[in-house]
Amino acid sequence: RTPGSHFVDQSHTVGDQSHTVGDQSHTVGDQSYTVGDKSYTVGDQSHTVGDQSHTVVDQSHTVVDQSHTVVDQSHTVVDQSHTVVDQSHTVVDQSHTVVDQSHTVGDQNHTVGDQNHTVGDQNHTVGDQSYTVGDQITLLGINVTLWANFRFEGI
Repeated sequence: RTPGSHFVDQSHTVGDQSHTVGDQSHTVGDQSYTVGDKSYTVGDQSHTVGDQSHTVVDQSHTVVDQSHTVVDQSHTVVDQSHTVVDQSHTVVDQSHTVVDQSHTVGDQNHTVGDQNHTVGDQNHTVGDQSYTVGDQITLLGINVTLWANFRFEGI
């Protein structure tokens, strides 16, 4: 490309970049994009994936030609216990004008299923409690009905 050339569309069209790695939270680190004299920093997207964390050391790259479209980056990561050492790219020609650098992030839905706790009936049924008292009767704040068939001796 000759210096001073203008590119109309440098938008990143990234297909499915979903990470399917069991029960793992995704945190993607800062990814700064420097295109021409314009620098873009995509918020805190650092990946922390359970016990399979990967650390991206350097993703600060300057793109020579962004007039490409990535169709499908959908993949299932089996082993993320690696460290990316160097992803730096050096710019050859920055004499172009960026018109559209839109970044579109798809749905990032987290759905927690039902967590219902249901306690059934807790019925306590106490049957007949008949007391035949011998020599001593102690009343401890309880209404006691003495029936005619009780036998009392030595009172």
